[in-house]
Amino acid sequence: MKHLIEFMCILIICVFLTGCTRVVVTTSDELTMGSWQHISKSGTVANLTFEGESATLEIKPATKDEAVVIRGIYSVDKDNLYITDESKFTTYKFGYDVYNDRVYISYKEDKIRFDRQN
Repeated sequence: MKHLIEFMCILIICVFLTGCTRVVVTTSDELTMGSWQHISKSGTVANLTFEGESATLEIKPATKDEAVVIRGIYSVDKDNLYITDESKFTTYKFGYDVYNDRVYISYKEDKIRFDRQN
């Protein structure tokens, strides 16, 4: 009986301590934990999605029937998103800034706002 009481006390302490654990989410985690979409005033639609180790950036211009698709293994550091599209033998580098439910993705001189789609 004494051992059972000690075990229960230890269990309660463990539950209390782990229940107060703070989860730190980095901006790279925020970026990759969902899907993002941009719709321009002209009707261009862009989607950025993450699944497992792969990312897809698809841009459908309003004036063309054919979409631009970049799909492949991704990596993220604190400032940049890299997508390696093996079908094109190219790694694309995008800058990013995350603000709650929106992210700004930049490529060369352009910056586009995406909104969270979860």
